[in-house]
Parts: sequence; structure tokens; C-alpha cells
Amino acid sequence: TYFTIDKNIYSLFPYITAKTFDHKKDTPTPTIIKSIATNLALMHKLSKKKFPKISENQLSEWDPKRVLSKTTRDNFNSDVQKIFEALNKKHKKNTFDKLATTLLKLKVSLIDSVPKKFAVSSLGKKHIVHGDYHAQNVFLDDKDEVSHVFDLEKSDIRPRSLELARSMFIICFNGYFDAERFRFAKIYLDTYNAIYPIKKSELEHALRFMYYKHLLN
Repeated sequence: TYFTIDKNIYSLFPYITAKTFDHKKDTPTPTIIKSIATNLALMHKLSKKKFPKISENQLSEWDPKRVLSKTTRDNFNSDVQKIFEALNKKHKKNTFDKLATTLLKLKVSLIDSVPKKFAVSSLGKKHIVHGDYHAQNVFLDDKDEVSHVFDLEKSDIRPRSLELARSMFIICFNGYFDAERFRFAKIYLDTYNAIYPIKKSELEHALRFMYYKHLLN
């Protein structure tokens, strides 16, 4: 069911009995990881051959030309300058101020490694993607398998490698990079590849682009 208000489209879905997995607090299990990866591969595979002509206006957030543009860099440099000016005005810096200054200087130095151009073709073929696929946007049944997917308002057309890389990073790592987390990532990718294989180079470029995007945010 959907309806419109002021030209915006809204939808309602029926109440269901299910559970969610909070990747910010809970540690995923192999069953959950496999099910979420399986569902993503099946969704991507639906647009393997073709997809309907829909607007690509939402692509700007992940458009390499926009992400790596001079405007984005100028905005970043402007924001950094304002933060440095605010920090320099403080006569007595606390621990947070000192840490912020150090990290900001490090980020500025890393920006120099970000290329001004990025080959979009290296990311692979475009597909219809969920747009914000992670554990908190799916419902799980009693067997810890995906039963429903929701929050599709960011769905758009982009290379599937970007969604695969982002979802893997959120679900499997979430800021932790120990051996167990890398094992989770391997399970995620192996499960996805068993259903809808993706080139290793496409995933590598997607991870690299995602790193550049986060640096410039």
C-alpha cells in the first residue's frame, strides 16, 4: 500500500512478528551472516540482465565524479580550516582538543592520496540496489534467517560492488578488525559469490572508493 502527500511517496506494510539484529551491539552469527548475504545476492541477481528505466537522481551520493570533485575537496578544506581556527582560539586545550587536532592533521595528510578521478567502469555493471542494506533493515525469523526487507527509500541504480562492500563492512566489521571479524567477512563474501559471483577486482575498487568517500566526508 502506498500513498502520496505533497508529491512525496509513502508506503505502509502490515504488522509482522519478527526480530531484528542490531549490528551496533550484537555479534553476528554465521547463520545470520549467510542469510543476509544470500538475500542480497538474490536481490542483485534480479537485475542481472536488465532493469526498468528509473531516475538516477539519487546516485549523486555515490557518484565518483561528485565524491572526488574539486567542490567536495574545497568544502572539506573549508570545514577543516574552520575547525583548526576554532581549536587555535582555545588558550588551553584539553585531551579531546589535542586528539582532534592530531586526527584532523592525519586525515588531511591522507587526503593527498585520494585521486582526482576514478574509473566508474572498474566498479562493475550497474544493478538495482537496496541503497541502505544492513542488518537493521531486515527482519529475521525464529531460525535467524531473513524473512522481510524494509527501508527501501534509498533504492537506486549503481554498481552492486558498492552495496556489497558497504554492507559487508557494516555487518561484519562495524569498527572491529580482529580475526573473527575477518572470518565473518569471508563467510559473507563466500555466501554471496556462491549465488551471484562478483569479480575480485570490482570489490577491491569498491572498497577503495568507499575509503575515499569516507575520507572526504
